[in-house]
Amino acid sequence: MLPSPDKVPMRYAQGNLVINAERDVPLLRQVRNSKFVSHHQLFEFMKIGGFDHSRNSFNWRLKRLLDSGHIGICQGVYGAGSAVYRVTKDGIMLLEHHGQFTAVLHSKTEHLPHVSQVFHALELNAVQLALARANVLAG
Repeated sequence: MLPSPDKVPMRYAQGNLVINAERDVPLLRQVRNSKFVSHHQLFEFMKIGGFDHSRNSFNWRLKRLLDSGHIGICQGVYGAGSAVYRVTKDGIMLLEHHGQFTAVLHSKTEHLPHVSQVFHALELNAVQLALARANVLAG
């Protein structure tokens, strides 16, 4: 007989975000490094990199990072085919806490990339993904 739900011990305190260094950090790092990335592109980056092959797991992980404010949705971006994400200041600080630093975009950066750069970033992602698919680049 299974214990009732109120008797099952919880692994983590409810409402706390526990970061998985092997799966959350690479996802967050990809969003930061892309500046802007569509939902479809992000999932493909995670598959190519070997970090996530399950769309359900990827969606759950992304939702956690969105809900916690580490990733943001770019409002008013149309024509990308799916939601477009960017890292937040909290996301950058979390990456730095895990030893992931960049000189260009860091926690002391006053302004995050402007939404006028969205489509340029999405095109660069498309080129990088095409090269990775053709095995020209390491994932």
